[in-house]
Amino acid sequence: MDGCGAFRVIEHSDERLRLEANDRFFDLPALTDTVTIWQLDKTPNERIELEYSEPKSGSAKSENLNIQAHTQTRIENGCLYLLLNANGSSYSMRNLQRAYLCSVLSPYSILENPDLNPLSRASIPAHNILPSWTKIKRRVAERVALPETLSIAVYDHQVILDCANGIKAQLALLGVECQINVYSSRHYTVKRTKGTLKEDITIASFIVDDNLPVSVYRWMCSDAVLRQGLDAPSLEWLDTQLNEIREQHSADSYLKELESVATNLLIENRLLPLFHHRQTLRWGSVLQGVKITDWSWPDFRSVWTDESIDTEAK
Repeated sequence: MDGCGAFRVIEHSDERLRLEANDRFFDLPALTDTVTIWQLDKTPNERIELEYSEPKSGSAKSENLNIQAHTQTRIENGCLYLLLNANGSSYSMRNLQRAYLCSVLSPYSILENPDLNPLSRASIPAHNILPSWTKIKRRVAERVALPETLSIAVYDHQVILDCANGIKAQLALLGVECQINVYSSRHYTVKRTKGTLKEDITIASFIVDDNLPVSVYRWMCSDAVLRQGLDAPSLEWLDTQLNEIREQHSADSYLKELESVATNLLIENRLLPLFHHRQTLRWGSVLQGVKITDWSWPDFRSVWTDESIDTEAK
């Protein structure tokens, strides 16, 4: 890890992550020698209560306002999405079947499930791959005959499992029996890499890093789940569009061009966005200039301390 960033990992366990300042990071002094990030069992629930609950007492209200003053929240770039297999295999659905399913399957219906995990309930319904992109509003397509059974591939993640169960319930209302195949994260990654996810539907996540334009471009270029679900003509079209974007545009203008490419995939019912996560960062009053990154981490390079506050605290 030497030389790769402002901090390096010195401990990583189920309870905490410890980072140590890296003195080889462009010769810049670190704000602190070490950073410890704790994994708290009730963090998701506490975060949701912070966002949605109404404090009853004056003291509770004052405390809640103080917490909010040192909390930053945002809707993530990226999303959970549903991919309909269209690669021409025996598991592939026809165009009209995909169009009908994309018009009736809804993230809002998933949220109606009373047994949802709190994190799932706090998710934001997605209308495109990125929350800033054009919202795609679908009209209900003409009903067509669907297969008697459909299979869904997911990995073991609570929100994704909630999505799969919600989709299963919606398919049951359409007279379709659904089998959910749950893989460990490692097994899912192996099958994805080898192109052996053969289910009719795959629910996956699209996560970006701090370089948003390049992240989206790289996802379209190389994501195994996305690419193995497309048929040959669609893949050829996608690669042609991506090559033209790379040749004709600078990286900082990729997003505008990629939006039209992603929107086309949605309109042609290749994939269906489901949810964006709500990202929340909470910090102490001593730290100033705290900004949340696309990874839900503080941007360590911009953090500074107010010495007057630090002195008063002592």
